[in-house]
Amino acid sequence: MDELFNQKIKDSKEYFELSLHLKTVMSVFDQVKEIVVAKIGASPDTVEADTRLNEDLGLDDLDTVELIFAIEQNFQIEITDEETQKFRTVGDIVDCVVAKAKK
Repeated sequence: MDELFNQKIKDSKEYFELSLHLKTVMSVFDQVKEIVVAKIGASPDTVEADTRLNEDLGLDDLDTVELIFAIEQNFQIEITDEETQKFRTVGDIVDCVVAKAKK
């Protein structure tokens, strides 16, 4: 009986942590999306997690630098050049911001 109760508590905590993580990711995504729309004039309907920065949004190097700068200011974080070079999609940026928020 105690074992079953303890498992339910553990499952409940894991569910809560997952739920909290998903809410964080969605909140960060919404904010990043707003920045992308404001900075480059993209239609909100076209910005999803799998939207590619270069191919879909047409960002060049300068656009990317300006976008990252705006994201750094919004979230009060620092994104390194190495991290920026790995960004291919909007979701990559969101993942980076979420990871930095955990620190």
